[in-house]
Amino acid sequence: MLTYHPAFDLSHCIFRILKILKYTSSWTEVEVDRLRIWDFYFLFPREITNQIKFPSNLVKLKRLFKENTNPYEELSDASKIFVRMKPYQEAALKNLASYGIVDPVELEKRIVKIYLDRIPEELEGYLDDLDFKEENALKLLTRFLGDLPLLGHEGFKMRTGLIEYKYDR
Repeated sequence: MLTYHPAFDLSHCIFRILKILKYTSSWTEVEVDRLRIWDFYFLFPREITNQIKFPSNLVKLKRLFKENTNPYEELSDASKIFVRMKPYQEAALKNLASYGIVDPVELEKRIVKIYLDRIPEELEGYLDDLDFKEENALKLLTRFLGDLPLLGHEGFKMRTGLIEYKYDR
């Protein structure tokens, strides 16, 4: 049986990452792991309420995402899906680096630095087109949870549970 899901589509992944990077244009650089986590929750916004341990001052925001849930969007094991998405996400970033949209030298250091002026004009309008769920997910992840450090015991990796954090420096 053949099934399709955008999580495992390289072209869709490139497009998602471009949308995220365009939305977060105020960030000059972002860590690869943070971007991968953002991409996961951008694709599966329902998992924001299931996975992320919110800081106490942001618990009210979590309730907003819980209200608009769809039982057909449930994942049986989010961590496994996240691991399966990794090769597509890494290939998408390398693809963007090959076109000069992402700095290849910084990418080797696990940092994504985007050159927005190098995005083809034909794509610009599509990248700004976010639906309600996408925009809310990105706003929550980048503005409210964006200040959290990526590493450490109270970091973003720990709060999502998607990437191992115990051995972070």
